[in-house]
Amino acid sequence: MNGEVKQLPVFCPCGKGFVNKEGHYIVIQTEAEVKVLYDAAHRTIVQIPGSYENNLQALCGNFNNEITDEFMLPNGTIVTDVNVFGASWKAPSDDPACQDGCGDNCPALDAMKVAAYSQETRCGLMKAPNGPFKGCFSRINPKHYFKSCVKDLSILEDDSVLCMHLHGFVAACQAAGAEIKPWRSDKFCPLECKNKSSYDLCTRTCDQNCASLTTPYSCTQRCFEGCKCAEGQFFNGDECVPMEKCGCVNEGTYFK
Repeated sequence: MNGEVKQLPVFCPCGKGFVNKEGHYIVIQTEAEVKVLYDAAHRTIVQIPGSYENNLQALCGNFNNEITDEFMLPNGTIVTDVNVFGASWKAPSDDPACQDGCGDNCPALDAMKVAAYSQETRCGLMKAPNGPFKGCFSRINPKHYFKSCVKDLSILEDDSVLCMHLHGFVAACQAAGAEIKPWRSDKFCPLECKNKSSYDLCTRTCDQNCASLTTPYSCTQRCFEGCKCAEGQFFNGDECVPMEKCGCVNEGTYFK
């Protein structure tokens, strides 16, 4: 932060802002009450309070409770092409890796791969009628998550990509308050927990760390999928320790 390596969580001594870790997400809470969650891989969640209604623009829509005008360009024009919409809000950059992509001109996907990755043992697990995510369907439509998963797997053919997509869908469902059933196993998308912590489908790490003992604050949501410490222990960075081995917070910075 500001060129200095900090141990999470970090609190802003001047107000409500902080940076913390919840599950596998890094959470940034601004003093303006905007929250940004990033999984350090491929998914970002932005949470905006109701006070911003009718005062937003760009990729998250305009927050006016009207779903027909979300794809609005900076000049106020409404389009239907998601690629045109996304490119219009792109920040100027000289990075050659920052491209608009092939849009509607991408090569057709291999039909056999699409069929294989659509099975309930792969991306199809997201929308399986009796699968672990069925409790989410009334809150979030899995259609777009499923299509994105199949497309990426058909191109990359990497099971780690499948796990990232499923994890992203789980995060969206939990953020919406849906109950998810166990879906990981030792052989299917295992989530490794280190330093005396263990996996939990629905855990709270934000108020189970050493810093929260002296600087309590509200968690972003009910729970996240992630690692948890045993009863009576707290996260001290990435390891679990008893209370007497916790560090302290000084001027917003946690010291182990």
